[in-house]
Amino acid sequence: MCYRISPPDNFYYLTLAFTCKRFYSGIYPMLLGAYTKQLREATTFERLSIFKRAAATPNSDLHDRYYQPVSLKQYPELFASTSHTKELRVHYAISSAFIVAQIWSLCALLTRNVKLDLITIQFVSEAGEMIADQRPKPDRSWFRAFASLLQACVSHEGVQFELMSPPAARDAKYSPFAHQVVYPAPTSLFHRIVSSLKGKSMDRRSFPPAQRTEPSPAVIDHGSPPTLTSKRVDPAYPIPIVPLSTESRLSRLVLAGALISTPPIYLLLETYLLNSSQSSLTSLSISDSNCTYYDWHAILQLPAWQRFSCLEHLDVADSQIPFPDLLELLQRHPTIIDLDLSRYTAIGKVEFQEGDGRCELLPKLRKLNGTPELLIPFLDNPQGSKVRSPLLEALSITQAPSAIHAKDPLLDLTTVLKSLLETRCSRTTTATAEGTLSNMKGKEVESAAATSGAMANPDSKIRHVSLRLVPDTPSKLEDWLRDALTSTSQSDSVTRGPDSDAGDVFANSSAQSLCEAARALRHVGTSFELISRHRTVDAPWYRHLRRNS
Repeated sequence: MCYRISPPDNFYYLTLAFTCKRFYSGIYPMLLGAYTKQLREATTFERLSIFKRAAATPNSDLHDRYYQPVSLKQYPELFASTSHTKELRVHYAISSAFIVAQIWSLCALLTRNVKLDLITIQFVSEAGEMIADQRPKPDRSWFRAFASLLQACVSHEGVQFELMSPPAARDAKYSPFAHQVVYPAPTSLFHRIVSSLKGKSMDRRSFPPAQRTEPSPAVIDHGSPPTLTSKRVDPAYPIPIVPLSTESRLSRLVLAGALISTPPIYLLLETYLLNSSQSSLTSLSISDSNCTYYDWHAILQLPAWQRFSCLEHLDVADSQIPFPDLLELLQRHPTIIDLDLSRYTAIGKVEFQEGDGRCELLPKLRKLNGTPELLIPFLDNPQGSKVRSPLLEALSITQAPSAIHAKDPLLDLTTVLKSLLETRCSRTTTATAEGTLSNMKGKEVESAAATSGAMANPDSKIRHVSLRLVPDTPSKLEDWLRDALTSTSQSDSVTRGPDSDAGDVFANSSAQSLCEAARALRHVGTSFELISRHRTVDAPWYRHLRRNS
């Protein structure tokens, strides 16, 4: 009998097992043994890590969301059919070996009586290069298994999916589009002769995205400018696409690295993670993309990016998305309540819609994180106009990395705080002095805010402001600012002792202006927090991800 032989090393019998119910019952123990063996091997070579939610007990210090690693001896228990649903978090690293059996084994696990909370799939550098180069390996069978893994993941209620790969040098092979600069054909004989003598045909020229940053101008003016056309790149080999058997329940999606935009991976990503999650996705993060700004212009026009009806959290970092295209993306998603653009560098002029369109942009936004170049025009609120995003409660101001090299490194942060004073607080105070709160100083600002009965603007409820400094900020200056921002002193000057190392030009100019503006905002109910770097999560599964990254 087939079930008496040793468990197979490959999955040839998998297709045979589904041909007959009786044959399946006999070969089923062999399949479970093969699945467990493959998962154990992946864990031994540090490609796979599985974490199980720990059950909190009254006498335990573990909180309700604590996850602990699953040992190799416990792997057979994951496949056991029990009434208790096991909640898991999985981290899987795809190596250049592209082992198909491991992916099928992981698919088998995720279709059992488990609840997948978070899965992180990380491509190593060599594997990403092989996929981008579209080499013979990985083959069609690996992509079919990978597509099945994506389907198994999105079938879990509220699952979080992270697809990550290392950054890479900018290259056209990482783009899902091919771009062409199309010049108008010469209309006169003279232009044709000159074009022929220069050896440059003006009919159509192609420029690989990796060799240019913007379309080159036409050599001869033909009266109309050249145009840039983008065409979708098909993978070198057919990628198996199987329709989803169940509705996608994906809630959070993180796309990081250069590999997400390669033609074969992007096709699967678009099919199983984007198109199918239009009504379930609530959080989206894009970072470290290798696409250029004209790649992103074409990508964001695709149907897969048009509307996520439940999107609440959006994070864009280190991606060359043109600001007009990003603004259109925000306008299509009025449900966003948390927007993080702290690591986004705007491409193009930063302009927000004025007039009646002010209230149409992010009407439900409650938390905003960005650099001063974005926040200053966003917070701009001329007299007589409505406040943009009136429900905004928390504002995080991230100092630009280049600010530490500026002559006045804290000027950008001070400008944002003064803009808050001008647009969010000055209309609620009585005009007891010339000018507005933003151009008052020291005790004048505090007195005007306190004696005029100033309250938070009814259509603006900013309650908390975080100031994020660059990591290179001198520690003594950071400590001095922290003490000054939390001080309750009402004096005009903020000084330290003569022996203090922080009592330099920062303490006498930009730092003092920053603290004065912060005090004025504190008098109208705004709290402050000074952050020098992003906090990390102290959990075993998170430490493992950081170690493998």
